[in-house]
Amino acid sequence: MGSRTPRSDNADAHGESTPTIEALVEEAQRLIDRLQHDRSAHAEQLALEAGLFVKVFARWQHHPPTDGQRDAAAGAFLSLQHRAADYISRHVTPETLTAAEPDLGSPSDAPAAPDERDLAARAAVERLVRDLSLRGGLDRASFEGLVGWATDRALAIAASLGEEVDPQRAPSMVLSLMTWLVRAAVDAAESGDVGGLVAAVWACPESVIERDLASKLLKRLALGNDAAANAAAIGEALRAATPLDPL
Repeated sequence: MGSRTPRSDNADAHGESTPTIEALVEEAQRLIDRLQHDRSAHAEQLALEAGLFVKVFARWQHHPPTDGQRDAAAGAFLSLQHRAADYISRHVTPETLTAAEPDLGSPSDAPAAPDERDLAARAAVERLVRDLSLRGGLDRASFEGLVGWATDRALAIAASLGEEVDPQRAPSMVLSLMTWLVRAAVDAAESGDVGGLVAAVWACPESVIERDLASKLLKRLALGNDAAANAAAIGEALRAATPLDPL
């Protein structure tokens, strides 16, 4: 399967701007600040990883990365953001945040309105379904089956984002994870190798998919040379590991 051409640093597939290097530094630093509210060893490890990204992104200001370096780092940072959001949602209490965040006057730091995550999910879905470059060599029905599962998880992905995420950046973050999942699923269907898809699954919060179960189910698949059959089997495995959303 042919490789895909990396996108430019300043625009995505629809001509919309992607984060500047300065914005990436700020996002990594905000993640560190958020994690420092918790004193556990796991939070410290996540903060340490975020600190490494601060250094990487800061270095890019003087030594611009190649497209490959930027894509790899962006994917790894996205994974870290979702792992951190998953941890924060489970372990960081509102009381801790209240004590550690006295500045409530800035609109960008205010908690998201109840419908903002829903709007982010809808915007991400609208962009995902228009991106036909993800289809690869799959037939339409097979591709739509995989996209359908990903779009069904859009709201869960949006809901997993931490309150520190700027609402204007939320759609792009939701889209990034959905795109990664769909691209990895298509690649797995075409190649018969689920390694990349398993890695994408492990970047997801548990509220999006039960990672351990999905990993086991995907690794047990006996994929062959029929990409459509592979896509159907992959879709079934992903759905079987999808948690029920709370009412």
